Amino acid sequence: DGSIGRHLGEGLVYAWQQPRIRTALFMAGLVSLLASCVAVLMPVFVKDVFASGPRVLGLLLGAIGVGALLGALRLAHRRLHETLDRRIGAAALGVSICSLLFAAVGTLWLAMFAMVLAGFAYVTVVASTNMLIQLTVDDAIRGRVMSIFSIVFVGFMPLGSLLGGATADVIGAPATVILFALLCLIGAIVYLGHVRPDQSAWSWLWLGIMSRVLGVGGAGVSKRWVEVARVAEVKPDSMKRVTIEDHALLLANVDGRYYAVDDTCTHEDASLSGGSLKGELVKCPLHGSRFSVTTGAVLDDPAEQDLQTYAVKIEGDAIFVEWR
Repeated sequence: DGSIGRHLGEGLVYAWQQPRIRTALFMAGLVSLLASCVAVLMPVFVKDVFASGPRVLGLLLGAIGVGALLGALRLAHRRLHETLDRRIGAAALGVSICSLLFAAVGTLWLAMFAMVLAGFAYVTVVASTNMLIQLTVDDAIRGRVMSIFSIVFVGFMPLGSLLGGATADVIGAPATVILFALLCLIGAIVYLGHVRPDQSAWSWLWLGIMSRVLGVGGAGVSKRWVEVARVAEVKPDSMKRVTIEDHALLLANVDGRYYAVDDTCTHEDASLSGGSLKGELVKCPLHGSRFSVTTGAVLDDPAEQDLQTYAVKIEGDAIFVEWR
């Protein structure tokens, strides 16, 4: 049916034009493609590495299931202010490291422990990507973007299994898992760099290494003024969503003065620009938490963390935000 193809195309175009969605889909697809080989090659590990049979295979597969269950429960009780972008990247790193550990150890209990953590991280990547799409994509296009997510996640898994089996036939199962895990690790680092990992604990480790090895990055990066809008675009008592390096900010005009804060609610990953502005208070459209755009302070539950604020200046008819 031509309409089905058209709708899928619209979802694909939308996802590609939204950097946050595009990179999250990339990460979920990469994990699905490269991490699926672990389960496919597990019978080979059971026979050749652990010299065992169906009982051990069941224990290892069960360990993945236990980790997946724990990951789902953890997501249901996640910290309110944690951002999904960082969670996706950190979990992808976890999948990669656990896969490396599984391939490198020859002890069953260590392998089972690695599989519990791998299952935890794998479900975290998938569920967090799902949540990110559900919370940030426009209502009119959300179903189409979710179909793209399903294609990427479900469709890449058998492809990864095929690639894993073919590669293992040439270089062996342990080497294949190590190779795929390293590729996934590189992808996770690239993803975290793209979503500004300097806002997470992972970033300080990564940027610290880069600043010492390559002499770049880190805390020494100077701030700069970035033009984000024109004065006429943000009329008195109105607000506008702007982006700097794929980071969303909320620009508000309160009684002729301009203020900038993070656009993402600290309770859930909802865009504050979709809410309402009354005086200096912006109300989240999802659960009703209110924040002051002048100070970033949170005033209502369920949000608990204040918004990050940014300095604003006007030059001519241009609005600039001081960016780190």
